[in-house]
Amino acid sequence: MAIGMPRLSISAHHFTQDDLEKATHTYELKYRDEIYLNLDYIQMGVGGDDIWGARTHPKYTLPSKSYSNKLRLRPFSRKEDSPMELSKSVLP
Repeated sequence: MAIGMPRLSISAHHFTQDDLEKATHTYELKYRDEIYLNLDYIQMGVGGDDIWGARTHPKYTLPSKSYSNKLRLRPFSRKEDSPMELSKSVLP
């Protein structure tokens, strides 16, 4: 279980970060058997209101500065623990 302190943005893909950065089109991505989990503090919006180069709205952008974040990783077994109940008990 991953717990953000105070927040956490999670994504999981069958592609590495390097695969995603190098591909310019989705058909260039080669499916991998492994699942790559990304645990991030926060993510910025990806585009504006149109396909002609509109900028991302300011409220969805991140200022260019240093960020730091803390997260807690806790192992658990679904046989022994309810993930929902467990998440309530380990929040900071």
